[in-house]
Amino acid sequence: MKSMKKPIYYTNNTVRILGIMTGTSADGMDLCLVEFTGNDVAPTFRIVDSASISYPADFKQIFSNPTIMDFPQIQRYDTSLAQWMNHEISALKLDFDFIANHGQTIFHQPPDFTLQIGNAAWMADLLHSPVIHDFRSADMRATGQGAPLIPIVDKFLLQCDEHWTSALNIGGISNISFIPPSCVSSDIMAFDTGPGNMLLDQCIEAFTKGENHFDIDGKFAAEGKVDDKLLAWLIRHPYFSKPIPKSTGREDFGDDYFKSILEFAHPTTRGNWLNLVSTLTEFTVQSIVTSINQFNTNPIKEIFVSGGGALNKEIMRRLSKALAPTKISILKKNGIDSNNKEAFGFAYLGYLFLNGFPGNIPSVTGATHHCVLGNIVFPSL
Repeated sequence: MKSMKKPIYYTNNTVRILGIMTGTSADGMDLCLVEFTGNDVAPTFRIVDSASISYPADFKQIFSNPTIMDFPQIQRYDTSLAQWMNHEISALKLDFDFIANHGQTIFHQPPDFTLQIGNAAWMADLLHSPVIHDFRSADMRATGQGAPLIPIVDKFLLQCDEHWTSALNIGGISNISFIPPSCVSSDIMAFDTGPGNMLLDQCIEAFTKGENHFDIDGKFAAEGKVDDKLLAWLIRHPYFSKPIPKSTGREDFGDDYFKSILEFAHPTTRGNWLNLVSTLTEFTVQSIVTSINQFNTNPIKEIFVSGGGALNKEIMRRLSKALAPTKISILKKNGIDSNNKEAFGFAYLGYLFLNGFPGNIPSVTGATHHCVLGNIVFPSL
């Protein structure tokens, strides 16, 4: 891949970038500090440090249903999120040259509008570091979805010489990449499959009255039974009949949709709630399996799973059963695991930006051309 017009932001052959990811689960901030060495699209790298830090309760509450925010609230949280990030990152005493921050998504309505908050200028001043941000807009200006963005990272990490592989991230939303072997000229294919943990987490919070925020090890789901009638209704959601490229988020599977599920299921007993958890778990699994069968025609040897869903034993058990004989593995490679993969991904996207390399894949996002993704803000102090 050729570099675009190359900006010169650093002169050494080695650069340290702190990748930050705050996803649709709205549960906190994942950090990955990466040292890259090289000047092409496949640098060597070393994971220096990683961390996951939970959001304060008010952040989690408001970011879990961001469509209720008015403009003054968005402005206030844009600043307060940046200040909170500064406080948490400063306490870790990390040594880095740049920050690459995805930001917390408030609205994402491609191809017209996307908004991620966590004010980059505030962060740059507070942390005395240049901040790379706004990774989606350039792709959307090229009529793309602005998502998913991690497939180029999947290709960098997982492409092999001889067989197809796949990367599945089960966060708030699930997304999948199909990665061709390097010996063929096929394009990578990737898209959002639908809800990952988003609906499950809401269900667990409602069921336990806020005592639990997610289904630990999938234990509640394992106790319940799948409601076939509800599952059939869920699978009829119009998102699943859309062609690729496509992406989704809380606009489709957020608070309003969960309320409609509660109206349909009307759980009143512990058994009802357990069945609902089991059904939503199966919904996540079946939306992934259906998407794979619908859009992929290549033999996949192994699927590497990351995100919070990789830690849900019931999701993993059901996926393994439904997709056999394809091997289902939790991602663990060169210091990258299910917890820090997406934060690593934005560190890598930051590296691509700094070196003038495109970060999008038009066959994935639907963009008309390759784009360098991101903008940069320097400290003013």
